[in-house]
Amino acid sequence: MNRATTNNVFGMLLPSQVVAPISGPVLGTNGVGSAWGSTVGIVASWEPFDFGLREANVALARAGRARAEAGVVRTRLELAVLVADTMMTVMVQDRVAAGGSPEAALANLVDCIGEERFGPALASFLHSLCGADHFAAFRMGRDELREVAACCVQPEHTARDRVESYVRQGLWKSDPAMTEAQRCVESTAPALIHVDFSDRGYVDLRLRVYPHVRDRVLLCGRAEGGAFGLSVLRSDPHTPFANEAIERLGRAAELLVSMLAKHADVCQSRPDVAQALTTLAEIENCIVATSDLPRREAEVCARILYGLSSVGIALDLKVSEETVKTYRKRAYQRLAIGSERELLTWYLARWGRWSAERFKAPALAALH
Repeated sequence: MNRATTNNVFGMLLPSQVVAPISGPVLGTNGVGSAWGSTVGIVASWEPFDFGLREANVALARAGRARAEAGVVRTRLELAVLVADTMMTVMVQDRVAAGGSPEAALANLVDCIGEERFGPALASFLHSLCGADHFAAFRMGRDELREVAACCVQPEHTARDRVESYVRQGLWKSDPAMTEAQRCVESTAPALIHVDFSDRGYVDLRLRVYPHVRDRVLLCGRAEGGAFGLSVLRSDPHTPFANEAIERLGRAAELLVSMLAKHADVCQSRPDVAQALTTLAEIENCIVATSDLPRREAEVCARILYGLSSVGIALDLKVSEETVKTYRKRAYQRLAIGSERELLTWYLARWGRWSAERFKAPALAALH
């Protein structure tokens, strides 16, 4: 309710922002008498109809709280892992200081030289010596790298695919540590190279070869059998190698290089049939280099060892089958053998020596 004057058009005496001015019909006279009026209105609010906004905000707040709680749990877990790893590292170092485990592991390693057990034995020794989780050992030539052994402390977890990619695909040629090792092996004393994975040269290798590696030390040195490199790795979530662990590895460097050389020489003296018969070119080059057979007879013998039949050899060399048989007969007479089995035995004996000499030649040339 409000009060106004009785003018032609009623006006508000008491203005209000809520109640609208009172108006009415035009009057014939003017007056200042009081006129009373009333008005009715409805106030409507859309707050109950928020189309799910309030509920969405509540859900967002709850999700934020859950995320914060998960972050707390993760932090606690990471702290627990760090504490456990630190305790295990201390335990390993205590065992090393006590002098029990490394000696036993070393005795087992010496006993395994030249055998398939050498890899797991060396992994066990390196773990007891410096806390290593993996290793890969190589014989180093000027333009060639050959695997000697590679293993994990848990042998079933050995990343064979990465080791083979590193060697066969030539990834080692772009490894800054291996490049430095090639220079270091020219000296007589073994050297330790502590790898810095922040180096730009490791951008690609980090993804392809070392995705879960926390730290790496490359030991390199020269023995009578050539130059050798030993890549010692520590994986996530473990801490990097302690300075004391690296020092112990350095003190054992000369012994490790000597054992790698001995193991490689023993294994090299036993021909690896898988490598000896891998490619036709490898077989043919070996026969030509280690015998006095004429070229055609050497080609026929190489293809016999490669598994081709007389017809297959004739098609490959573009000669008749009778010509192939003639070359085979002459070759057998020159070699004083009478069967394919004797030819295989003759070849494997020569391939072992030829392969070893072929690999040592670049290493010896590098020394001079």
